[in-house]
Amino acid sequence: MKSIQKKFSKDNGWESVRDENFDHALCNLVLVFGSRELVSEASVYASLKLDYPFAQIVFNSTSGELID
Repeated sequence: MKSIQKKFSKDNGWESVRDENFDHALCNLVLVFGSRELVSEASVYASLKLDYPFAQIVFNSTSGELID
């Protein structure tokens, strides 16, 4: 199993935190953790669907940001 970890900011968009030679075309599951405001933005889902066209995308709201 390979994984990639990214973080999102309104200023910079998606940035890789960890990337293990990840092939986006083979991805079948994307887990997204973030604030309610972030995970409810349609543009966030749209950008993920473009990057991971064959993946199931699951959003989870958190009380804070999760990195590592």
